[in-house]
Amino acid sequence: RGSPPFDQLDFGNGARARILLYSDEVMDRLRAVPGVRFMPIERAVGAALRKVGRVSVEEAERIYRRLDRYYFESAGERGVELERALRAAVDARRRNAS
Repeated sequence: RGSPPFDQLDFGNGARARILLYSDEVMDRLRAVPGVRFMPIERAVGAALRKVGRVSVEEAERIYRRLDRYYFESAGERGVELERALRAAVDARRRNAS
């Protein structure tokens, strides 16, 4: 079975939750809980980075804004580099579209 959508948390007993705001502190604790599955933020941003180069500039901006609200706005140090990489990819997509 593959990873759940980036904003889904599976508890292994059939229960599911939607992640409204990804918190490194909370999610890092959940990484160690047997049966709990979710897409780590590093993978979510990596998938977004790959997608940004293949979509319209408008869609690239939507991807960035969604992850900004979901993670970057409240992220700690780990999020700084991830945000910088995605912002650079979106900016490059904009330059390439011109």
